[in-house]
Order: sequence, then structure tokens, then C-alpha cells
Amino acid sequence: MRRLVILASVAALAAACGEDLVVHPVVGRQWIEGDACLGEEGTLDIVEGPAPADCLEPRCLETTDTNEVFVSATCEPLSGFVDRTDDDPPLPGCAEALLAWAEETYCD
Repeated sequence: MRRLVILASVAALAAACGEDLVVHPVVGRQWIEGDACLGEEGTLDIVEGPAPADCLEPRCLETTDTNEVFVSATCEPLSGFVDRTDDDPPLPGCAEALLAWAEETYCD
């Protein structure tokens, strides 16, 4: 939420200066290990620039502060997240989260 407030402030300042600020949300779902499903879709970050059209492959992302696992179809690095998709050995929860994404296994 704090990121949204900061970004809104930056956008307001840019608008006041007569510059258009182009941003897009990066959405994803949190892996809920105890329920073996993905949580509700939400915004993970707001990124400056237009949204890339070709980011379809899901990525396993770990938060840098709480070590929570999220899945997002993003091809850009996100502040506050580390891409763990290709880790060897894999981060616990990543394989399961990516499978849940592929099978659309969402928590109720």
C-alpha cells in the first residue's frame, strides 16, 4: 500500500510539472502453503513505463522482507522481490505454487 501512495505522489508531481507519467501494475498471487492454493490476485508493484505485452511465463517470486512466495507472469525485476524460478535446488513452495498457477488452483 505504501508503494501505491508513493507512486501516486510521484505521478501527481509529474502531472504538476506537465509531464505524463506512464505506469502499469504487476499482478500476482500469493502461495498459501497450508491450503496448497494461490490467494486472491493483487498488485505486487507499480512499474514505470508501458506494460510489456509478451510476459506470459509465470515466475516464482520471494519477498525480500517476509520470504513469502508469489507467482506472477512478469518479465521485469520487481522491487522487494527476488525471482526464484530457476533456483537449484528450488525454493520450498515454488514448484507447488507454479503448478497451482498452471492448474488454476485458487483458494476460495
